[in-house]
Amino acid sequence: GRGAKGDADGFVLDASALSRPAPPRVTSEAKGAKDYKDAGPADAKESFFPPPGSKPTGVRRAKAWSMEVENSFRLQEAGWRDVSEYIATNGPPDMHPNTLIRCLIRKETGFILYFKPGRECEDKYLNRVKIYTYDG
Repeated sequence: GRGAKGDADGFVLDASALSRPAPPRVTSEAKGAKDYKDAGPADAKESFFPPPGSKPTGVRRAKAWSMEVENSFRLQEAGWRDVSEYIATNGPPDMHPNTLIRCLIRKETGFILYFKPGRECEDKYLNRVKIYTYDG
């Protein structure tokens, strides 16, 4: 037989599940971000952001992995041309302590796309990444 708390499908709600605390969040430090903490220069975050309202004057394809290529890969995976286009719509992206982008809002759907603190752009994807250049 079905209990008093069950519905037509026989599902029984366990009231103790509602009072349990949430599991602890795993921080980027616990996931291995310390391996990449010193991967780029201290001013990489500032050099990554182009002047506000600027338009790209040129484009080239990535040939080797770098922090700039990794961030461009992440932005382009989410459907954005570059960080200036993303900032104009959503503000600055959330960053890991090592200056890599942590999460982005997808351009097409509005869903949030999360990234690991380490490298995600494998060598086989390097030729797909466009690096935009700006004058000034």
